[in-house]
Amino acid sequence: MTHAWKGARIAAVLLIGVGVVLGSASEASGQLLRGRIVESSLGRGIPHAEVSLVDTVGVVVGRAIADTTGRFALTAPPRADLRVYAEALGYLAMIEGPLDLRAGSVIDVEIVLRAAPIDVPGVSVTVEGRSQVLSASGFYNRMSLGQGFQFDRTALLARGEALLLSDWLRGIPGVTVDNAGKGVST
Repeated sequence: MTHAWKGARIAAVLLIGVGVVLGSASEASGQLLRGRIVESSLGRGIPHAEVSLVDTVGVVVGRAIADTTGRFALTAPPRADLRVYAEALGYLAMIEGPLDLRAGSVIDVEIVLRAAPIDVPGVSVTVEGRSQVLSASGFYNRMSLGQGFQFDRTALLARGEALLLSDWLRGIPGVTVDNAGKGVST
């Protein structure tokens, strides 16, 4: 939605509020626009869609929110060349018109909106698997306290040092690996 529409929507809310407080005479002589907003694929009503009446320069002159079945009704001020703008989350907005609104008339419309995907930024989740056996034996608790020695498989593989068993054992405090490959001593 553009900034012009947002500003127009705010102005419309203010104008509607002033009209309610002052008991605007245009409502009594206005036209009734009613209808239903539906999905293009299934024909189901779209709940809580927003419907606005817009004049030729883009100023919102009336606004309504559809009910849970997609039905709406709003009183239009006596003006010529009004268009109906409808929007709902997950659907492409639609503008239709101009409408032939005459004083005291009732117009029924069905507005069809096409579903549109909503772009959502990606979410990365990293989960560390935990063995129930290691958890029950207190391994993870000791690891979080810095007690004992744990192999860091990722670090060993990244350095290319995890090719032989002796490579794994070389980093354990108190263990010496015989460079000739004859054995391990403690």
